[in-house]
This record gives sequence, C-alpha cells and structure tokens, in this order.
Amino acid sequence: MQPKIAVLGDVLLDRYDYCENRENPESSAPCHRVKSTIFLPGGAGNVAANLAKLGAEVTLFGIVGNDEHGKKLIEELSKIGINQRLLTGNNVKTIVKQRILSASDGRYHGRLDFGDHASEIESIRALRFQIVSRISGLLTNGFDSIIISDYDKGFISQEIINETKKIGIPVYVDPKQNKNIYRGVELIKPNRKEIAAMSNTIDDREKAKELAKELDTNILLTLGGEGMFFAGKDGSSFHLPAHKTEVLDVTGCGDTTIATFVFYRTLGKSLKESIELANKAASINAQHVGCYAVSRYEIESPQSNKNL
Repeated sequence: MQPKIAVLGDVLLDRYDYCENRENPESSAPCHRVKSTIFLPGGAGNVAANLAKLGAEVTLFGIVGNDEHGKKLIEELSKIGINQRLLTGNNVKTIVKQRILSASDGRYHGRLDFGDHASEIESIRALRFQIVSRISGLLTNGFDSIIISDYDKGFISQEIINETKKIGIPVYVDPKQNKNIYRGVELIKPNRKEIAAMSNTIDDREKAKELAKELDTNILLTLGGEGMFFAGKDGSSFHLPAHKTEVLDVTGCGDTTIATFVFYRTLGKSLKESIELANKAASINAQHVGCYAVSRYEIESPQSNKNL
C-alpha cells in the first residue's frame, strides 16, 4: 500500500549558503564567502518532502508568491515528485529562510528571513478563500489522511480546518498557538513552546492531558532531548524517551515527526508503534545539518538501530 496523503499549510523556501570565513576589510564584523548554495522546500513543503522520501503519494496545498523564489520552490518540489495544488499570489512574497553555514563543518552562523505575510494578509485571505471553496472537491479524491502544517504565516484558518474535517478522513495538525481552531481533529503535535502558549498549567505532561480533554483530540507533545509524551482524548497517556544520539541540528525535526507518524499510522501501524517510529526518525534527523528527509530504510534498518 502506498499512502495517499494531503498536506495543507504554510509553504516556505529554505536556502542554505555554505560559506568560508574571510577577513572583513570594512570592519570587525564577520564576513563569509559563499562557496555553495542549496535550496529545499521548507515549512509545509518540508513535511511533504519527508512523506515523499518515506514513499507516500503526496499532494501539497498552499500559497506562494509570483516571484523568483516561488518559481524556485515549485522547481524543488517537482524534483522530488510532490503533486502541487499551489496558488500563486501576485501581491504575496514567497517566504524564504536563508541560513548561513560553515562549508567545513556545517556550523550554524546565522539566518536571514525574507517575506512577511503579516503585511500581506488581505491578499492571502483572498487566495485562502479560493482554497476553501475547492478543498472538498480536491480532497475527496481518494486521500487516506490529511496533515495541516501551521507555521502561523496566514494560510491556515478555521474555515480550512472545518472543510478538511468534513471529508471524513483523519486530520493531523502540527500547530501553532491558536488552539481553538484545532478542536476535534485526530491529533495535534505541539512542542514545548507551542503548548506553553495553549495552557497555563505548569507541568508539560499535565498541559497535554488538559488539552486532550479540552480540545477532544489526541496530543503528541515533543520534548526535545526528553523524547515524546502522548495524551489521548480517552484519558490514556505514555512517555517515550529520546534515542541517545549526537545532535547536530534540530531544524526540521518537528516536520519529520508529524510526517513519519502519519505515514506509519496510515499504513495501519498502531498509535504507539507509529509514535515510536516517529521518535526514531526525529533522532536520525537531528544527526544531520538543516532540514533532512529520513528514509523508510533508515528508520526500519537493523543497522540504524545500532547507531541510536
């Protein structure tokens, strides 16, 4: 079986500039000479890339700007075989995260962000309305699961959540802090920062239990080096410790987690098995610099178990 999964969310372009240091002739500020540049899908695009690497058939819904960055993003998505249902906005700029890294060891020097959807919200709303009006027709085409990837850039709304829930297939959400719009979905996957914005309870695990009851949804809380905690809407809960591994970069670990969990859950794995596999995938991701899509072989190979 090849899972057929739809991803809806904020689509970004990730740019990685691998540089070498040089003396700055103008001041004492750092100066970096760019040796090579790599572009990858970011945000919801990275979730889609992870699913494609695992072997799913993926369709991505979102908004990009009618600009060079938008064209580059579409090009990168096409390279990895992701079906695209992207709307192009003439008054919207594609969001770009530009990371500056060492060419010798991948060390992180800094980041530059381009594009501010907060200033383009009216244009996004108009495009979002077009998406909402077409979701039911587009998503009834044999999809097994839906992932909502909310990066708080203006695309995800209550209307979009409502339309996806009407389809009658599981809806999984990688959320931001606007908790009420996720009520009644199959599962949400907050991290510590996100769940802190959703609950005033002190203990992280109690926050997860509280939200599971309040929102009538399952909660998969990622705890970084402490692993993951699951709180079910039925009152069940359990903790999985993180795999011990050398952490180079946590960029994209959340995307890998939600993609891997939904992939295996859609294949028919139990809820706990799917979380265990997602936990393992996140630890593999953390061993690589930048957004890294983990393969099914890496997750399931006995050899990979020896490295964790």
